[in-house]
Amino acid sequence: MNYVNFLLNDVVSSFLRWIATTSFMATVMAILILFIRQLLKNHLPVKWQYLMWFLLMIRMVIPWAPESHFSLYNAFTFHAEQHPEALFIDMKQKSVVPATNVGDEVPSSDSSKFSSIVQDDMDKSPATVLPWKKIALILGWLIGAITLICYLVRVNRKFSREMKKYASIVSDPVLVGVLEQCKSELTVRRKVPLIMKNGVDGPALYGVIHPKILLPAGIEDLHPNELRFIFLHELVHYKRKDILANWLMTCLLVIQWFNPILWYAYRKMREDQELSCDAATISRLSENEIKEYGYTIIKLLKKSSSKAARLLTSTNFSTGKSQLMRRITMITYFKKESSKWSAAGLALLVLLVAVSLTNAKNARADDFSSALATELDVMEKNNAPLLAKLDSKLRIQVKKTIRQVMRDLGQALPLESIEAVPNEHQWLLKFTGDGTGFANLWVDDQTGEMEVVKFGLDLSPDQVDPSLVDQANQSLKEAGFNGNSKFKIHRNIELDPTLNFPYEVQTKFEDGESEVLFSNGHLTRLFIPLSPDEVTENQNQFAKQALSVIRKGAGDQLIKAHHLISGKKKYLILEYMDGSHVYFDSETNEISQIGVPRLSNHMPSSMKPEQLSQTAAPIASKLFNVDLNEYSLTFNKKAPGTGTFSKPGELYINFSYNNLGNIYLITRTNVNFSKS
Repeated sequence: MNYVNFLLNDVVSSFLRWIATTSFMATVMAILILFIRQLLKNHLPVKWQYLMWFLLMIRMVIPWAPESHFSLYNAFTFHAEQHPEALFIDMKQKSVVPATNVGDEVPSSDSSKFSSIVQDDMDKSPATVLPWKKIALILGWLIGAITLICYLVRVNRKFSREMKKYASIVSDPVLVGVLEQCKSELTVRRKVPLIMKNGVDGPALYGVIHPKILLPAGIEDLHPNELRFIFLHELVHYKRKDILANWLMTCLLVIQWFNPILWYAYRKMREDQELSCDAATISRLSENEIKEYGYTIIKLLKKSSSKAARLLTSTNFSTGKSQLMRRITMITYFKKESSKWSAAGLALLVLLVAVSLTNAKNARADDFSSALATELDVMEKNNAPLLAKLDSKLRIQVKKTIRQVMRDLGQALPLESIEAVPNEHQWLLKFTGDGTGFANLWVDDQTGEMEVVKFGLDLSPDQVDPSLVDQANQSLKEAGFNGNSKFKIHRNIELDPTLNFPYEVQTKFEDGESEVLFSNGHLTRLFIPLSPDEVTENQNQFAKQALSVIRKGAGDQLIKAHHLISGKKKYLILEYMDGSHVYFDSETNEISQIGVPRLSNHMPSSMKPEQLSQTAAPIASKLFNVDLNEYSLTFNKKAPGTGTFSKPGELYINFSYNNLGNIYLITRTNVNFSKS
């Protein structure tokens, strides 16, 4: 299950994001090429028009491109993907795990804004909620891609079988002699067999590895000069590897099967391919022969009656009547390419590369990165005296580790002290922070790799990636807040294997009671204040009835309300004067967290499993309509006062209880709080 979740949440997400981004960029580029092609079709030589399509093929496959101020994608804004499924719990409690030291108080519901998003991460839970939208998207894409592949394979295999069964090698000395003459003209040294078959629509070059010239039966009736035109045309295709280009483009279209603009672009690419081949062929002919070449095309088109199948491994001399007018026009007005047009074509390709094979560049991001890099360099020099106590090899890796953490933090903090932690085989590096959070880093004393990270820091907007600031503003605007917000920004970095906290960089933007949270660069929470008057009586009564299941009389006067938006889900958070709170889906009323005051500051001893099961079972039945007898119960020894009920494929149900054995907090989520 862990591996499946990893594939769904990491591999599949990245793949879908790559397809969507690549499809958008390729579409923009295809439209630009079509515009240039239409604008300059009577001026720019067809060779250069055809070469533009190769740049589109590159754009369709490259996962990364250098950033440039000249990129046409600067005209578009891309926002980070919002996580589609997320559940929330109290951020300061870190999954509501009570403190491990006696006397430490677990923050109550009124000590923070409650809700932090727990992303669907397979490392955190085997019972992660499956992202059904991603599953539907990837299945839809797979069905389309597999259907197209099956169609192409069927058509090409059918043609290959017909070739083996009905085609015959041409031994006519006239045909073979003309072909050898053409090969000599074009300096083609490899053997290119002539194959003849009934029912073929027209002459074609067939095959990728061992290309052959395929001829329709009866073509031997043509004049030797007409045969020469045909063979020269197909040998030009052979020399330019046009079959391979068609094969590669079709493979890329299998990935982008859903994009009609790219299919249209492919059709125009094939048209330009034939025109370019015509131009290369007639450049070798005399003026009188050029007209005969055009007549030969018309003559073959009159004989064709069927639409050619979509073959990956062929190019055709006669491509259809729809292109006839453009081909004849090009042939009629053909002029040998001048150096002026060669220079113009080359300049156009260079310009197209500059604007379309580069990604958008953010000037503010450049300033941010440059300023931080300068800070990091200064920090490294200032830290050198303290780091000198480490072994030289270890020191190199520790410097890299510090630099990585500080880069993620957004500010280069000065190193305050280095202490050995022999029991844990670690070095503890303490930094000077701003007092709003920890500033400690533990590294392995042998490798220098980070083992535990705990940092918290307030930042100014110019210390944060500008794209995050833009996304925070945009998110609030979409939620109904107009104008740029004056954010208070706080960043947390945490890594703690003992508590199963993976390396995570959280950036929180606060504007009054509004809050936007990013985790590892992805928008995971939008927290918006709501007037208690906007809460319906039904919603208020539902929350109070749910609270009464835990403790009679809980939930008196409603004092605060918030909306928590995660992806397309909207949760309602209600807080009451007595310290009770409920988080639930505003559409389905599904409860994610519910809590009442703890009533005791003393740390509890662990309840016996049967005691907790007996106490929790009726509560879980009423709140979640589940039977805890079907769940297994585990305790976290490092976090007394909590128990977790789990069932394969279902969300975890985490209970927190006080020293009297009374349950005061329940969280239903994809995180196992008992996991140590």
